[in-house]
Amino acid sequence: LWEEQNHHCLYTGEQIDNITDFIGSNPKFDIEHTIPQSVGGDSTQMNLTLCDNRFNREIKKAKLPTELANHEEILARI
Repeated sequence: LWEEQNHHCLYTGEQIDNITDFIGSNPKFDIEHTIPQSVGGDSTQMNLTLCDNRFNREIKKAKLPTELANHEEILARI
């Protein structure tokens, strides 16, 4: 995911410097479900995204990317 996303959070554009940013004792990024499991999303790699953990937990939550206010910015990063 890190390589696929060119070392950036697709939702915020924030740089993901290294693997310890999302794996380890205090990650700054979550491995999250693009389509939330609560609405039928699965845990395949195609449905996973590295996301700034604050954005994921406070803004995205169980929303689809199309429901986010910054959807156009997200599309530009994809």
